[in-house]
Amino acid sequence: MLCLASASMLSAQNATTTAGADGYLSRGIRTYDNKNFTGCIDQLSELKRLEAPASVYEDADFYIAMAKMQRNDADCVDALERFVEAYPASIHRLEARMALGDHYFYNNDFAAALRGYEGIPASAFDADKRGDLLFRRAFCRLNTKDYDGAAAELRQLRADSRYSEHSAYYLAYVDYARGDYDSAEQAFSAIRKNSRFWGEAQFYLCQIDFKKEKYSDVVSAGKDLLDKKLPVEMATELNRMLGDYDIIHGTFFVCGLTSNDFTDLTPQQMKRYEELYHDPQLFFLLGKTLCVEHTTPEEYTRVMAPPPKTKESPER
Repeated sequence: MLCLASASMLSAQNATTTAGADGYLSRGIRTYDNKNFTGCIDQLSELKRLEAPASVYEDADFYIAMAKMQRNDADCVDALERFVEAYPASIHRLEARMALGDHYFYNNDFAAALRGYEGIPASAFDADKRGDLLFRRAFCRLNTKDYDGAAAELRQLRADSRYSEHSAYYLAYVDYARGDYDSAEQAFSAIRKNSRFWGEAQFYLCQIDFKKEKYSDVVSAGKDLLDKKLPVEMATELNRMLGDYDIIHGTFFVCGLTSNDFTDLTPQQMKRYEELYHDPQLFFLLGKTLCVEHTTPEEYTRVMAPPPKTKESPER
């Protein structure tokens, strides 16, 4: 009798414990959906003190890791990586891997983002998340110069209403980056004036005209384009092409700037300015317009070399 009663009591206690865990899980997911990420972590941390099925712990670990990511906690990456490693067959594994990729994507670490996104089938998600994955992965490939991979994913976005404009613009950029300026010119010209990328497309058309030595077209189109709202780096380069700036000649350094002092460049800024100033620039006048052209060190040396002295004829 005693053993039977103890078994019955134990069974009732387990049922109560499981029900309590389910309650914490339900409240944790609800607070996560309501963007109360701290409340979510509190609820699910309490759950993990209780006895519960492995599947309940799995859900708890997933939402705790995702909530940490949403709060941008210092250990958010570790939490997601631990989840992916601990539950390789979880129904949440792809979402966790995408969250890892997104973390690096929004921090401009595109190589790391690609490692997070790699191997995730776009078909695993609904239409919106599928588009997000394809675009972010394509953007990472552009920034790591994998133009073939980027183009393949961008073409899949042509019919996506949220990303069709992105697809058209970045496919044109792929042609430009490959040096296929005729195709790029055609693709950039096809971007409509009401597109969010129209100004950027016009900037690259100016670049193409400059490369094709159509300098009068650059001047006429570029001056109108300066009135548009362009990204800072494009406006700077456009001013450079139009000659609307001062020339710095000789040794210089590039650094960051705080409110009252110089500071280090970020890794992304280091990469950008190394690429921008890696090769020398040639300045020349075209009519009254000062123009600039990037060139190779060898060509710069050749152009800047003083002309050879001519041997004067001996006096008679």
